[in-house]
Amino acid sequence: MNRRDLIKLSAGGLAVAALPFNVSAAGLRQLPGAQRFTVGRTTITALSDGYVDLINAQTLVGIDEDGYEAALATAGRGAGARQSDVNAYLVDNGRQKILVDAGGSKSFIQTLGGVPDALRYAGYQPEDITHILMSHLHPDHVSGVLDETNNALYVNAEMIIHEREMNFWVTSDTYAHLPQLAPFFEIARHVATAYDGRIRTYTGTDVGLAGIVAEPMFGHTPGHVGFVIEDSGEHVLVTSDLVLHSVIQLMYPDVSVAFDTDPDAATAVRQRVLGRAAQSQERLIGMHFPFPGLGRIECANDGFRWVAEEWQFL
Repeated sequence: MNRRDLIKLSAGGLAVAALPFNVSAAGLRQLPGAQRFTVGRTTITALSDGYVDLINAQTLVGIDEDGYEAALATAGRGAGARQSDVNAYLVDNGRQKILVDAGGSKSFIQTLGGVPDALRYAGYQPEDITHILMSHLHPDHVSGVLDETNNALYVNAEMIIHEREMNFWVTSDTYAHLPQLAPFFEIARHVATAYDGRIRTYTGTDVGLAGIVAEPMFGHTPGHVGFVIEDSGEHVLVTSDLVLHSVIQLMYPDVSVAFDTDPDAATAVRQRVLGRAAQSQERLIGMHFPFPGLGRIECANDGFRWVAEEWQFL
């Protein structure tokens, strides 16, 4: 066999291996998204839940349609509403399997609900999860903990939520004063019922898990937090919903979103944390950065830009 025949054979073999029998490429759907990286000896798996089209010129506050389109063009993106990724993260330290946020559900938005498949694709089952650490209780982060009948999907997991967040969405009467957010309150209360007896709240920064501390980033919601995950002298900062549109809110960090509970506070914490991250060059993961959402922030003009980290092939 000569070199040309070997190349032909190899290419044909790869083509056959890449497609299931009798299935055309046009009939395939996107594979579940799961990508691993390490922080010290801890393995973190990014899990793609899907995307939303909600973060666009109509829901951003502080930029008009022309400014929005111009920013997308400057960033090399296409015109129109840009898909915003929704990510969750599995932290496996060898003792515990901690889901940091859980994504959304197809019943909330049809383009969400990918975390369970991504989890299985990564070699885990929902019953393996020991803890669910919530950044906040918006539906694209928490409705994924429920199955199609509003029962608990993660049957062995303890859910950990900041006390301010739990109070706002579940235990207070705030819902009566914000009828426009009625579906959000309803989902949060379904979650509280499904995980009754398995929810632990905290104040401050101690979430009760070794190697993880909360970093308050109040504003997007009253109890919205990020997290620092540390192991063996390395760390990564989970920015949660500090940034919802990875082009606009980096280029213009003073732009908020219509469903920020306290837009001024959300803007102030975004500017502070992004400024610090650009200076320190620390690694970040975020729920709405392009999947797998791992990278760093750099200064760019009067704002910032996202620099994705290369994948680790573990």
